[in-house]
Amino acid sequence: MNGIHFVGPQHGTTPPEFEALRTAVGAPPPWFGNGALANHLSQAMWFPATFFSAQNHVNRTTGHPFSLMAYYAADPDIIAYCDAEGDRHLATIGAPFIWRMVKVCEQLGDALSLRPRIGASEKDGKVTHDGRLASLLAGDVAVSEAEAEAIVAGWPDPMQDGQQIELGPYALFHDLVRLIWVHEWAHALTGHVRLTARDLTLMGFAEFSPERSKFEVKAAEQPPAHEIFQALELHADEFAVRYLAQQILWGYDPIGHVAGPRVDLVDRLLIFNTAFCVFAVMWWVAEMRYTPDESFTPKPHDLTSEAPEPLFDPFTTTHPPAALRYLRFRDFEREVAAQGRATYGDSLSPLVDAVSFGFLNEVLTDLDGHFGTFLAVTPMLAKTPTMARLIAYESHLLRINEFTEPRLVELGYVPTRDPLADDDA
Repeated sequence: MNGIHFVGPQHGTTPPEFEALRTAVGAPPPWFGNGALANHLSQAMWFPATFFSAQNHVNRTTGHPFSLMAYYAADPDIIAYCDAEGDRHLATIGAPFIWRMVKVCEQLGDALSLRPRIGASEKDGKVTHDGRLASLLAGDVAVSEAEAEAIVAGWPDPMQDGQQIELGPYALFHDLVRLIWVHEWAHALTGHVRLTARDLTLMGFAEFSPERSKFEVKAAEQPPAHEIFQALELHADEFAVRYLAQQILWGYDPIGHVAGPRVDLVDRLLIFNTAFCVFAVMWWVAEMRYTPDESFTPKPHDLTSEAPEPLFDPFTTTHPPAALRYLRFRDFEREVAAQGRATYGDSLSPLVDAVSFGFLNEVLTDLDGHFGTFLAVTPMLAKTPTMARLIAYESHLLRINEFTEPRLVELGYVPTRDPLADDDA
């Protein structure tokens, strides 16, 4: 089965090839649901899965087609995961994690109603510190399937286009879900999963895993294995953000179709940027929990040190600093927004920057102080010293691409068809 095949929660049964692959890689069983949540989950990933499948990816070395099965796992310990057996890939997101994300979005509902709008007067109201939200982001509070279903039952029907409705928690939820999925698919499409299994003897890519918080570094490896992992994570982040931002700007945004036909692009990208903020706080909290000595930003060397540049101590984890991932998310979104000439022309990116910074500074920070820490790495007119150090770290990791690129060329998959082109032209 070629392309991306989604074993949806409404199916109730799974094909034999899915069960064979799931058993081969030791993945957990699927979650099935029939309610509104299952409809939102299916719709959130239908277009990107269809788009990538239509690109007919193949391995340029062997000519083998790309094959991936995606599903929601009935496992409270799974956040997101991608693994492979040969050319067959399996990606999953844990259903209990999804239920928690539903509640996170609901908790952010009042804040979203106060977000700044271009050309609109400021809304009255103020949010206060929300300990429940902080616990949800930290993963200290479990959310039941029934509670998630009750919340989603009040959201707009994702199957109905052209409702001309307000953006809200449902839109943020769709962005969170799609960011995770496309990030995991990027690990498979670009050859990351096969590279780590073959050259670094680690099976699968997992998000927020304490088992991956520290990695056994072999002194003879150049570059160190954990830094290779960090570079691959940045690569998958870029893949996901660029694709989804382009979806929004080029009219292929599922949420735009539901909320439209008229959707303010500045407001839509503000919701998208809020998803970055949510994930950044979750990553940071995980860093503080599992590697408290390496959290948020890389520590600078003592100025009297004789160590060569870069003048920072790289993390020894398999994921880059939360601050760096957040900064790159915003930078990639800004680059794509700068291409969005319709309606706003050259002002689209600066307008998105302004409302996103204002929302983070004036609303989200009052909800949870963790959000306020990201103000120092939120792009505006000037770069902060923290940004400068993160950019140096970014450059350090990007140089690792020189090591990984030939291997990824060998193990990854390239599209052979443009699904947006006219085949008859």
